[in-house]
Amino acid sequence: MPSLEAEAGRRVLVVGWKAKAIRALARHGAVVTSVVTPGEAAKCRGLGLGRTLVAADPTRVEDVAAVLARHEESAADFDVVCSPQELTVLTAALLGAPAGNSAIPYRTALALRDKAVQKAAVRAARLPVASSSVCAHTGDLAAVAADGPVVVKPLSGAGSADTYRVDTPAEASRLAKQLAEQGPAVPWLVEEFIDGTEMQVDGVVRDGTLLFMSVARYLHNLIHIHDGALVGAAALAPGAHPELYGRIGGLAARALEALGFEDGVFHMEVFVDRDRVVFSECGGRVGGGLTDEMLRHRFGTDIYDEWARAVLGLPTAVAEKEPDTGDSVGYIHLTVPSGRVTAAPTHEELAARPGVLHAELDVNVGDVVGDLTVSSHLRAARVLIRGADDTSVTADLHSLAQWFGQATTVGPVP
Repeated sequence: MPSLEAEAGRRVLVVGWKAKAIRALARHGAVVTSVVTPGEAAKCRGLGLGRTLVAADPTRVEDVAAVLARHEESAADFDVVCSPQELTVLTAALLGAPAGNSAIPYRTALALRDKAVQKAAVRAARLPVASSSVCAHTGDLAAVAADGPVVVKPLSGAGSADTYRVDTPAEASRLAKQLAEQGPAVPWLVEEFIDGTEMQVDGVVRDGTLLFMSVARYLHNLIHIHDGALVGAAALAPGAHPELYGRIGGLAARALEALGFEDGVFHMEVFVDRDRVVFSECGGRVGGGLTDEMLRHRFGTDIYDEWARAVLGLPTAVAEKEPDTGDSVGYIHLTVPSGRVTAAPTHEELAARPGVLHAELDVNVGDVVGDLTVSSHLRAARVLIRGADDTSVTADLHSLAQWFGQATTVGPVP
């Protein structure tokens, strides 16, 4: 872990776009250079926080190295190389590996990114995790995935995109044909289907010690989003669920150790079935959706600030003991069918709904909306609410989704 002395003016190379992450680094005096896509460049420059470089594809090491070289620089010229995004975590680690200035070491970043490597490491630590295998060719999926139920997913995907449950040989054959027509998104991970309730686990680890952890219950298991299920979660109060926090915390700490992840923030998923807790996946970044707002309002933890502190080697600001008020905060992604929006609530109407702490409206009347079931990050709006406990928050989130659906109409695109 780097020195815990604050060093204003540290040069930081950020691979990938996240406004909140860049702002958090700037608050600690970092001198930031961001490498972003052409479509993100205007927004990044609009922050006025450091320099913006444009790469055709920041997930490609060669693209980032080339844009640095065109400015007569390399990753070695920075004090630290980091990424706040899932898709560029490994890119940043590969760039920083030769100079030893990666915020996340290369082997750890690889384990956090590649799901086969990740599950092998967790399995080697004798932790409960789905059995899995790699299918190198889409044409072989019909045979490999025939013994369902199994889940087929990309080795290094994000947002539950291209993730499918297969129950029968006929389904496996149909999926193999569909994926072959879509294109060469291979190889694939084929893993055992795990029953149970899916939870999101977010936290802070420093010097190998788990300092902070939140457990939130998803409204629906994420694999069902492709069938129109809701994306969202309600935070569980530690005082109301002490045994669950204890079991999940034990698994999370051992899994992070197995992955070699000692310093940073993480977003993990587990399945809970009665007394059984099974590891699913883990990323070395802030959780998506309104996870950061949920943690801030419920626990008083600024997870982007904790990310920046870990990147810069500064002390954590996590309180030794978080206050447990017993209440819950949850978020939801509201969706609409594909087509042209002909009627929709205003932002003011959305923000005025009971219990709402924060609301963002992404579609307006006249907008054309595509298929929002493709990935968990797609939405028409997203909202954060507070309630007495996780049960009431879950019910309120479902009610909010019903109201939004009734207040929105979508017609065909001419």
